[in-house]
Amino acid sequence: MRMKNLLGLGREKLLSSGTETTGTIEKVKVQYWLKVKDSPVNINNSAATYPAIVTVRYRVDGKDYTAQLWCSARRFYPPEGLQIPLWYDPQQPEHCAAKF
Repeated sequence: MRMKNLLGLGREKLLSSGTETTGTIEKVKVQYWLKVKDSPVNINNSAATYPAIVTVRYRVDGKDYTAQLWCSARRFYPPEGLQIPLWYDPQQPEHCAAKF
């Protein structure tokens, strides 16, 4: 796992100046241990959301890459198999970013 991708380091730079490609979501792992409350009054976790780690697969110059990206807390997550735009660093294609 590349911590730079997972933590989103350099994400904004990649989104603004990286090279675009298409990636496929392979796995979405919701992080239930990290609850984010949507409101100060929370009854039965109804107002809680959870972040996720999203595994994406993409290809650059004929080589396949896999990355794990952080998806902020939300109620709905992108489904597995969905194709999404990704931006990567042409000098280090293993570094990528996505907009979730």
